[in-house]
Amino acid sequence: MNLQVHQIMSRSALGWALYTIAALGVFFALTFPYAQLQVQLLDEVARGTGLEVHADRWEPVWPLGIAWNDVSATAPGLPRFGADRVSVHTEIWSLVQGSAILNGQIRLPGPQGAAGLITGQLALDRWEPQGPGRLTGSVERLNLPALSLPLIKHGTLRGTFDQRWTRLISPSEFLRGQGDWQAEVNGLDLEHIPVGPLTLPSVSFTSFKARLQCQDGTCRIEGLQGDGPDGTVSGEGVLTVREPLSDSRLILSLSLTVADAYKRRIPVAALLPGPPGAPIKVTLTGPLAHLQATL
Repeated sequence: MNLQVHQIMSRSALGWALYTIAALGVFFALTFPYAQLQVQLLDEVARGTGLEVHADRWEPVWPLGIAWNDVSATAPGLPRFGADRVSVHTEIWSLVQGSAILNGQIRLPGPQGAAGLITGQLALDRWEPQGPGRLTGSVERLNLPALSLPLIKHGTLRGTFDQRWTRLISPSEFLRGQGDWQAEVNGLDLEHIPVGPLTLPSVSFTSFKARLQCQDGTCRIEGLQGDGPDGTVSGEGVLTVREPLSDSRLILSLSLTVADAYKRRIPVAALLPGPPGAPIKVTLTGPLAHLQATL
């Protein structure tokens, strides 16, 4: 008899739990102010990052989320960023516990319908975005030419990121925490590369990878390696974060070993420093918006 009573009580508790979850879902779907929230979110992104953000359409995502379609973001000194769809939704139980966990997804345009995808999770210790937080996620099939980056003709990026901070009051604070960013680009083609008095023809790398480790506003570039039919490259450097982000300063030292077939395509190959077959040292310096390359 006691076993039967226990089973009946367990089923009753499960039924009430399911009913509560369903009621919460209906409540949020019918009463949550999605329209006001989506406007506020875009305004917060604009204020917090310095980006000018526009979206053609938006729609609610059940039970507590929002999606924007045909999104564009621009900022002085940076290329335009465009996305087919951006969606974000909150894990309800995190709000009940006094924290906030947001899951997001960005779908980007890609060649031949192969859409790129950025997925991430933002975990905040408190409801306020200025408090401690952590952002983790991954990038898949990001078509670099779609970002209108200088010099890049072809290339597909994939990678992971893990960034933590204790206080977020400005865009630069984001990278002044601790972070680990890893990226790999396949099929990278660079064109019309200015190096000192020279303009090099397009150069291709089958694979190109690097790691970015950030601590208190200083990001070290490590493990940079690339190889392909035109040669190999390796390097390391430092990125110092400033506001706006386009003014962040880069010092990057590269060692480039040029393949013989590529060297024959350089009209002034005799001006390249060093003996034949020796690595060429290239240094990139300056703010991100106006990098200078020297031999």
